[in-house]
Amino acid sequence: MQARRQVQLVLTTQMAERSTLRARRSPRSSSASPGRGLTSAKADVAKAGPDVTLPNAGQVRVFVALLAFLNGWGDVVTMQRFTLYSSKMSGNAIKMATWAAQGQLLNAGFLAAVLLSYVSGIVFYTLAHKRRKQRGFTASTVSPAVALGFVAVDLLPRESGWPALLLAFAWGILNALSSHAGDTITTMITGHLLTLGTALGAILTADITPAQRDGARKSLTVFLTFVTGVLLAAAGILPSARPSPLGTTQLPCFSALGVCYALLMLLHDRPTLWRSLLRV
Repeated sequence: MQARRQVQLVLTTQMAERSTLRARRSPRSSSASPGRGLTSAKADVAKAGPDVTLPNAGQVRVFVALLAFLNGWGDVVTMQRFTLYSSKMSGNAIKMATWAAQGQLLNAGFLAAVLLSYVSGIVFYTLAHKRRKQRGFTASTVSPAVALGFVAVDLLPRESGWPALLLAFAWGILNALSSHAGDTITTMITGHLLTLGTALGAILTADITPAQRDGARKSLTVFLTFVTGVLLAAAGILPSARPSPLGTTQLPCFSALGVCYALLMLLHDRPTLWRSLLRV
């Protein structure tokens, strides 16, 4: 009797294991479950309707390069006005902890609010993506929030540092979009230098893969266009947060940035405009 029970137990275990294997191999179970991260930009744009077509690889590269250029410009004018960066949070987190350790709780609380605002922008993007993905999510879905955030900074008093929270919120949206649509974050220059260094080491050892080569090209493009944006903004060629050498206030730089970002997102969603303007 005991031997029969053991045989039945073994058979039951084997049947359970086979059912598990079939479930894992089933197309239904292998598909991404709702709420399990963002779907690809390719799938989102494909759902958006006949008037929105899929950007090709060349258009995505231009999109990423222009994002990096605007990020460089934006970092310069944000530092000029607020003496902090709203598009990257490592330095803000270090300053927040340092000020907290020194007992400067008001300053630490301000930077904590900046960090929270940045995360809120990412949450906003994620919620907008999940709500709209059935109809086809596009970059233009979040462009009004980005543009309004930048424009509002120029309308608020220059003496206050709190408008930086609007910039952090907007750049949270933009960095989430950059990661989703361009498969990279254009403000994270440290990571791009890491990619370039790794690829250079692979070249020197004659062991570079096609994926590493493509990643290095993208990182080099991001780095060069980002630095170009910084140079042009620091030289005053682009609208600046500081008075011009002639003593007159230049164009509202944050409003100009917001408009440029909104136009870039519109172009991303309309590849036919890319072809007519840039022939890519």
